[in-house]
Amino acid sequence: MVMAVAMRYMGTYPDACDVAQEAFIRAFQRLSELRDVEGFPAWLRKITVNVAIDALRARRRFQPLDAVDCRPASSAADEFHSDAEAILACMAALPEGYRLVLNLYDVEGYSHREIAEKLGISEGTSRSQLAKARRMMQQLLKQRGIER
Repeated sequence: MVMAVAMRYMGTYPDACDVAQEAFIRAFQRLSELRDVEGFPAWLRKITVNVAIDALRARRRFQPLDAVDCRPASSAADEFHSDAEAILACMAALPEGYRLVLNLYDVEGYSHREIAEKLGISEGTSRSQLAKARRMMQQLLKQRGIER
């Protein structure tokens, strides 16, 4: 679960590994703060999301919007064996700002207000980034032959 969350936010395996490792370190350091053992998965997911956001914030590097391709550079399109892999690859191709808001809103279930507070942006920016991310995902998925 931790690695899946980290991959959605970071987009590359090495970056996701770094986030996953840091998430486990933070969780171990804060284990005494855990009040309900049954809430461990949600607690660990929240830590992972926060670590990923911190890592992206520290990196402060956003991809340009032009020339976005949802295929990994090192592998051909026929290596994708399922729609899920293609969707994850397309999500990884999104600019980081778009990917962050899309993950926080559509996957994690945060509100625009919470996203705005977490990322230090306005609610309007969060809404705009989400709309643009969804449009770009539709285009990327259409290019891959996956349409809704």
